[in-house]
Amino acid sequence: MTVVRISAEHNLYSLTAKGHAEYSTGGEDIVCAGISTILYALAGYIANSRMESSIRMEPGDVEITCSGNAQQVFLMAYIGLAQLAEKFPKNISISARFPDAIQIET
Repeated sequence: MTVVRISAEHNLYSLTAKGHAEYSTGGEDIVCAGISTILYALAGYIANSRMESSIRMEPGDVEITCSGNAQQVFLMAYIGLAQLAEKFPKNISISARFPDAIQIET
């Protein structure tokens, strides 16, 4: 299972993702592919922005942090990952803390 944690407070944003989805074998895992797509999109956006950031992406171990105006992009990543978690609850778990933003029920 991939466990994702997102924190966003006072223009400080953090996402960690640990573990493997294990929906299917490597190269055929659609849940892993979905998670990876969202995380790579988030990392690409952050890397190409002018925000101070740190990005580490390794198989089964991702950490993305930044400071700046990233609320909307982190909310977008959260919504996409939450939709995967709803459809594949045995393969991805997500929790988020957005005290300065709208609260989204999952």
